[in-house]
Amino acid sequence: MYVGFSTGIQKLESKHYILAWSFVMDGKAPELDLSRLPSIPQDCTPLWKSFKLFLFISAALVALLFLIIMVGISYLTKRKRKLMFEKIDGWEMDYPHRLPYRKIYRATKGFEEELGKGGFGSVYKGPLPRSGIEVAVKRVSHGSKQGMREFVAEVSCLGRTRHRNLIQLHGWCRRGEDLLLVYEFMLNGSLDCHLFETEGSRLSWVQRFKIRKVIAFGLLYLHEE
Repeated sequence: MYVGFSTGIQKLESKHYILAWSFVMDGKAPELDLSRLPSIPQDCTPLWKSFKLFLFISAALVALLFLIIMVGISYLTKRKRKLMFEKIDGWEMDYPHRLPYRKIYRATKGFEEELGKGGFGSVYKGPLPRSGIEVAVKRVSHGSKQGMREFVAEVSCLGRTRHRNLIQLHGWCRRGEDLLLVYEFMLNGSLDCHLFETEGSRLSWVQRFKIRKVIAFGLLYLHEE
């Protein structure tokens, strides 16, 4: 009779321990005292194996982080391109002072600082890139009565006007249904607040008459001169 132990070699490393042995040729084998069994030896992994495992985990984490960063950059790049994309029609090249949409978007910080709102849409404030000129951007809303014809007329007319009593049109832009007009920024708010709001108004009759006279000069220039 042969008595022994067998093991197998696989890809994963394993260790086998014999903690107790009871055997006789004839008769009953003695009972094992389980309280006296030795403890299983602590498996001490070699230092080079621990370092190898650490390098593997670190490389996996770095690769995962790099992949996340690349996906994020790709997403932001595509989103920015989609945001800044503009299709220019042929007729737009016939009118001067057309500004790229990205310049207006950056000047207003994504249309963040709103100065006011009216029936035509909203007005935003910001400096133009490079020149640093403070401008007011009128963004014509989709539900406004001012359509494409009125928008083109305003661009064609004000783009060529030069008068001290009229605010200057620095540029314009059309992106899809968004119609944008870039004007010279004027301080002290809207004029009608000073003319028609009597409460707290400090304008005298002489000042009011002078203002309306200046407005009349501007209208005369637009209609006849």
